Amino acid sequence: MKKILIAAICSLFVCGALFAQSASVEEFCKKLSVHENMVGNFVQEKTIAKTNRSLKSTGRFIFCPEGFVWETQKPFKVSMIVTKKSLIQIGADGKKKIMDGSSNPTFTSISSKVGALFSGDAAVLTNDFTVDYKSANGKWEAVLTPKSKSVAGVMKSILISGSESANEATIEKIVMTESNNNTTGYYLSEQRYPKELSANEKAYFAEK
Repeated sequence: MKKILIAAICSLFVCGALFAQSASVEEFCKKLSVHENMVGNFVQEKTIAKTNRSLKSTGRFIFCPEGFVWETQKPFKVSMIVTKKSLIQIGADGKKKIMDGSSNPTFTSISSKVGALFSGDAAVLTNDFTVDYKSANGKWEAVLTPKSKSVAGVMKSILISGSESANEATIEKIVMTESNNNTTGYYLSEQRYPKELSANEKAYFAEK
């Protein structure tokens, strides 16, 4: 459970770590938060360090102020939804499991940041990571190292990269390296930025 929550916070709130670095990076983060909602597809590739074996899955994602969704569609369908109050898991059989995060400090850390990426609330997001950031020729990359011992005990580093223009930027790749050197990469594609989520997309966040 804790590992899932830490991975969740790392994969969503990458911009928060960038805010405090410099004026130029703060301006860059504003480009990431231009769009309130982002939906698209992902390929996840997990590599086990000891065996060098890779496991691949595909699906779709939703980022929005209410939280985020990772919906794996292949090899089997399962969804993880993080809202401001709960972690929701939906299995291949359609059964929904809702876990209250109010008594979990790790979850509280996540839920306090839900939506901050999209609202530009830098004050909530300034102390989580040290960052090695670079940008050139319309591409950007950041390597994040967690400061928190609880996070660092699970996650060694996070690499995030993507493309940018004069007015906006997008995330295209997230690679998380765990303390045991296993890696999980998310490769995002077909990103769309709807002004409002569809009824089906909003339904993910219904906690019933």
